Amino acid sequence: MSLTQRLYLFTAMGFGLMIIVFDLLFRSWNTLNIAMDKVDYTQRVGEIVNQLQLHIFTKQGASADL
Repeated sequence: MSLTQRLYLFTAMGFGLMIIVFDLLFRSWNTLNIAMDKVDYTQRVGEIVNQLQLHIFTKQGASADL
């Protein structure tokens, strides 16, 4: 194999490796964003549930006073 062919092969393999690395980074970033969205959604639902429980307990306390 000549030097030129080796350089082309090295360049092509380096480019392929960079594509793989960027693909892995993109997929990891995307997975992290999806996980963070789920955490945000879970926290919002938890806050709403807590507000609803507080509302129910205050209504029960108010009706028990009657």
